[in-house]
Amino acid sequence: MVCRRRMAICLSALMLAAFALSCGAAAQQQSQTNEQQHQSDGGQDETMSALRQGHLNVWFVGRPSHPPQTNLQAIAALHDATPLTYQNKTTGNFGQSSSTYGEDAASYGVDADSRTISAPQPAQGQDAPSATPNGIGYKHKDASNFGQEANTYGQEASTYGTTGTGGANSDGTFGQNASSFGEKSGDTGQDVASFGNSTSTIANAANNAPKPPSDPLAQQFKDRLQQAFPGLQIHFTEVSIDELKDRLLDERGTADYPDVLVGSLPEAWWRGMQGQFGLAMLRPASFYPNGVTDAPPPSEPFAILARAPHMPQAKAFAMWMSEPYSGCAGCVQAGLSKKEQAAATVATSAMQRLLNGESVGSEADPEMSHTSSLGVDRMLATVGGTSAAQTMPRIEVERVSVNGGVAAVALRVVVSSSRVFGVAHPLLILRMAKDSHWRVLQVSLNMQQVEQSSVRRTLMDTSAPGAAEQRAGVKGVTLAAPQEDATSGIKPDLVWDNNGGAGLQVVEWQLGHEGGWSDSRLYLVEDHSPRLQTHVRAEFAVFPGQYHWRVWSIGAHGNMKISPWRTFNVTQ
Repeated sequence: MVCRRRMAICLSALMLAAFALSCGAAAQQQSQTNEQQHQSDGGQDETMSALRQGHLNVWFVGRPSHPPQTNLQAIAALHDATPLTYQNKTTGNFGQSSSTYGEDAASYGVDADSRTISAPQPAQGQDAPSATPNGIGYKHKDASNFGQEANTYGQEASTYGTTGTGGANSDGTFGQNASSFGEKSGDTGQDVASFGNSTSTIANAANNAPKPPSDPLAQQFKDRLQQAFPGLQIHFTEVSIDELKDRLLDERGTADYPDVLVGSLPEAWWRGMQGQFGLAMLRPASFYPNGVTDAPPPSEPFAILARAPHMPQAKAFAMWMSEPYSGCAGCVQAGLSKKEQAAATVATSAMQRLLNGESVGSEADPEMSHTSSLGVDRMLATVGGTSAAQTMPRIEVERVSVNGGVAAVALRVVVSSSRVFGVAHPLLILRMAKDSHWRVLQVSLNMQQVEQSSVRRTLMDTSAPGAAEQRAGVKGVTLAAPQEDATSGIKPDLVWDNNGGAGLQVVEWQLGHEGGWSDSRLYLVEDHSPRLQTHVRAEFAVFPGQYHWRVWSIGAHGNMKISPWRTFNVTQ
């Protein structure tokens, strides 16, 4: 039996995807109420203030007008455009008969005694080839005996036609002088300078007039941006991939130069053009299926121009694009309770240590997995050649949720400098220690924000379905398969014996990397029934290598028990 928690996807005009769990109406309603309170009263989005007013030049990059073709495709296209037509030919209709081709031998050339050609007359004692200057017998002609003299051809120029005075009128008596015909231009109408606009003014007005986007996707994006920020003055321009580089060179230094690019950015942008024209951007987070969320709807690629005329608006735009489904992009939580604030403080301190290349130290739970520093390096890696290592990241608390002895803290890490910009979304899971202090149990360094939000909300509803099971408490789990160090293909089945008392099972997993382990991630599985053997497919195990996994069994009020670690190997 496979236990999964599915999510109901709620769509609204302003939020494309606000995810809510389908595991109980009361919990779902409470979660939605908390989120609405966060967005309306507790949420602060000062980062977005730059987009409330001001200007933003957006270039929407469309698809290429002429997609690249392989040689084979080009040949096939040419063949389709010019099909060949074959006709059957027989000996009777192919070519022409030999009798109709050329001339008879008798009609070729001239007779030997023709006046045109005469036989050579060698002088006495000389061979024929050197007997005359023209050894093959042609008669020599000079100017005196070739044709006729010029004075015997035609007639003299003086006898042709009539003299200039012998016919019609002279140029002085024909018609009227130009000065006596009509009126002078100065006597009628008005000067060009005093009438309307000059032609250059009319042309500029036509070029600068706003034009509606021709691409439906461009129009939809423009409408969405204008609806989100009605006070923003948007200069929206469509540009094809084919002309992007030339247009950037032509518009550099002008008021129309773009602040941001959005749309179908070509591969050439990320492989060289970005270093020439754009800021370096943090690599986007990967999406890992976790048993709760489906893959989020795709969002448009975007980039910030290094010479953006309106840089504050450009960076705020990038923040908005990085959190497209939050409903409150750039928000941080205000009005935290004492318990939430304590969890947020520990999570922020732990994240700062990791960014500094240190371990979590004394703030780590005794059962916390070892987090590789390579994970932080990957989180701060950029698309392009510029490094973000010298830029001090800013840590913000997006949202804190507490469920008894478990807390989930969603953070935002912002890297912003004159050369780099980017946003990462870590999620830290904390557990209350016996001394009533929060300790960090697990860190997901960079998640897509919609996945971060989904995991956080899921951890807030962990009560067992039945009252008796809730009273009995969490009994823990026993791993069954794969056996330790077993080998399998991709996405093997994970099996464990659920001993009861929980409402949520969490698979924590890591991938082996260069002799260590990657940062861990979470795969969430709903627990419906007491004392159940759970089978779930390891959707995350898609790469060959060694995997490390264990299961958390979580019940009411965040009561938790964790299994030992186990490994398995994946081959192709």
